[in-house]
Amino acid sequence: MSQLDHDGIVKVFKFETITDKFKKYSLILMEKMDKDLSEHIFTDFGGLKFGKISQILFVLLDVSSSLAYCHQKRIIHYDVKPVNILLTTRKIGNVDVIDKVKIADFGISVEMISTIASSAEHVGTRVYMPPEMLKKVKDIKYNYRAFDAYSFGITMFELLSGDKLDNDRVDNFLTIEQLSTKYPGLSYEIVERLNKLGSSCILEDHLNRCCDFEYIHDELLDITMTIFRPYLKSTVLKLFE
Repeated sequence: MSQLDHDGIVKVFKFETITDKFKKYSLILMEKMDKDLSEHIFTDFGGLKFGKISQILFVLLDVSSSLAYCHQKRIIHYDVKPVNILLTTRKIGNVDVIDKVKIADFGISVEMISTIASSAEHVGTRVYMPPEMLKKVKDIKYNYRAFDAYSFGITMFELLSGDKLDNDRVDNFLTIEQLSTKYPGLSYEIVERLNKLGSSCILEDHLNRCCDFEYIHDELLDITMTIFRPYLKSTVLKLFE
């Protein structure tokens, strides 16, 4: 996917296929990252009671921005999941804090000719595959953008819940009560919006699934700003005391 040039997509400098008499190998030379998202442990840090959720939202913002760009270029990633989201980190005290977030592995990505199609490759990782891919239904109309939206929603579920899904399928997003218990510092309005956004990304009805990543990014940005605006305001006021 050489036409993709975005800060949130891992740069590939060289791709080469090497064949010997036994096997075929792919050699990929790409920019260096520290680890993938599945390896990162989110923790609160310093005196911030929102340290953990701020890092999770930071990741979701960057990934949604990158996917919005891909969809503008008519590219569907097709395999959005934590191991395909790469990170660089830096130390703040004894805590690894995320610095850069980039999507990688476009090996099964597809270029859209049309948003809606009558056929689609049933590939990817089962836990993150949308239900319409797993069902054998005749005469179904696939919404290509909805594939990435579902995988993003499941990744969002995984980050917010703190649970690694392994082979478990998710039928429903985290409830308002579950989110409130997990993040007691968040207001009811915020957990309700997180629940609504996550639920809309994993709707079983793929034609009504939220798959506009510009909207998803903007909603996540507004949620983030709503959480931190009071603290930013109080910090600015202190500067003038």
